[in-house]
Amino acid sequence: SWYNLGVDGGGKVDGHSHSDKACFVCALHINNDFALAWKNLGTLGGGEVAGKRYTSKECFQQALEGDPTDADSWYNLGVDGGGKVDGHSHSDKACFVCALHINNDFALAWKNLGTLGGGEVAGKRYTSKECFQQALEGDPTDADSWYNLGV
Repeated sequence: SWYNLGVDGGGKVDGHSHSDKACFVCALHINNDFALAWKNLGTLGGGEVAGKRYTSKECFQQALEGDPTDADSWYNLGVDGGGKVDGHSHSDKACFVCALHINNDFALAWKNLGTLGGGEVAGKRYTSKECFQQALEGDPTDADSWYNLGV
């Protein structure tokens, strides 16, 4: 399938070379609701689908419209500054919290939540320091979290 070819970095089909991005676009031409293809297109900076240019942020929003349980898409939307999903606006911080509701072990989401001053996850308030500690429980090799814990 086009999606799998994209995940493998692209390749030749009928004698024509296709980049990974082109493969995800082809997958979306076939199924515009393919959340994983939208997420991967967003990771590659966005692209043009059915004559419309989508930014990476818009791709992550499309991915979440199709699958609101994808922690990676919530995280990526947060990195892009947040956005509107299912008619509701989400700040960057809210996106990281959504990612953590889905995957409480998501070290990068904990680190970014800590960078934004902490927040409430699953009914518990976490300070910045506690967020960095959570991040290090998930990834003890994360130098940024160690640094931030020390400042």
